[in-house]
Amino acid sequence: LIAPDGLTPNEYRSQYLQQMEFMSGRTLDVLGRILEDSRVPPIIVLQSDHGPGSMLDWSSVSNSNVGERLSILNAYYLPGDQASTVYDDVTPVNTFRILLDVYFGSELPLLPDRSYYSTWTQPYDLVDVTERAIEETRAK
Repeated sequence: LIAPDGLTPNEYRSQYLQQMEFMSGRTLDVLGRILEDSRVPPIIVLQSDHGPGSMLDWSSVSNSNVGERLSILNAYYLPGDQASTVYDDVTPVNTFRILLDVYFGSELPLLPDRSYYSTWTQPYDLVDVTERAIEETRAK
């Protein structure tokens, strides 16, 4: 399997790790400054849009490791005793619904925490891969 950018899976993983290490350091610096400079304890949400793609086949769900691709960073810094309002399997579709309800009094219903895959050429032909992604993530 060769990535669209011409990298082998091992080359992709190596470069992905280098990028992640660089960004982690920068992100920690920024978060430290936000916490240090905030007069009021901030709400911080740190999310990535997708995980690595070293085992992603843009043309085939069956040839892709959706667990790898859908493993995202989903981190929260919440003031007060509100951390328990974010449950373990929350997906980004519910992040701001929860925060708006807890901190701003809205009453937004939660949506199903589901994950979907689509090919590059058929982006609106969504395949529900929730259970498969969970299985592949746990198999690591």
